[in-house]
Amino acid sequence: MYWLCLTSTDNIYTLYLATTDNIHRLYLRTTDDIHRMHLTTTENIHRVHLTTTDNIYRLYLKPTDNIYTLFLTTTDNIHRLYLRTTDNIHRMHLTTTDNIHRLHLTTRDNIYALHLTTTDNRYTLYLRTTDNIHRLYLRTTDNIYTMYLRTTANIHRLYPATTDNIYRLYLITTDNIYTLYLATTDNIHRLYLRTTDNIHRLYLATTDYIQTVSSNHRQYTQTVIKNHRQHIQTVSNNHRQHIHTISSTHRLYTDCI
Repeated sequence: MYWLCLTSTDNIYTLYLATTDNIHRLYLRTTDDIHRMHLTTTENIHRVHLTTTDNIYRLYLKPTDNIYTLFLTTTDNIHRLYLRTTDNIHRMHLTTTDNIHRLHLTTRDNIYALHLTTTDNRYTLYLRTTDNIHRLYLRTTDNIYTMYLRTTANIHRLYPATTDNIYRLYLITTDNIYTLYLATTDNIHRLYLRTTDNIHRLYLATTDYIQTVSSNHRQYTQTVIKNHRQHIQTVSNNHRQHIHTISSTHRLYTDCI
């Protein structure tokens, strides 16, 4: 056991190096244990930190089974800011005990996530990759609003969408098929450019297209019939006038003879 220390009569301040069963400590301590700053090893656990007896504030680096943690925390775990690795899981985030607010970068099995989220998962803004699937989006818990870039099996999508899928505006590519359009769930209104096997299309389509065509067809047929009746009536009138003219001319000719 080795002790090397500087102390005051009232034991308020102590500065020493001590070894007990290969436990090494170098620290400044007060009797009331309010303030401490020390380096200590216990079963190869290394710590360097500033702490208070009530554990309100802590700032330290601690490796445990190769788990590294560097953070500022409070006893009630309200506020935390730290970098931690556990089984090659890297995290750097600010969090609260109720998990209301989080901002962190984490990797797990090469899964990268950078996001701000709330406990109710109402708001999320993050970049995440899973099996080379890239996503960057803002999402709400009720999934009402979503705007993101996502790639899955080389399928690229960039769009704002609603849960009821009423409105969508996005670019999607699947097997080199490009589509850019505004669509509604009931497929009533669509406006898009699509290429399939070098076939380019730009059109507006509506579900009521058949109804419109039918209505137009009825109007067209009705117009044709009306025009036909008018034509027949006109021809008939012209025919009557022609016969009347011939008859009048014939009478006049007969009278002259």
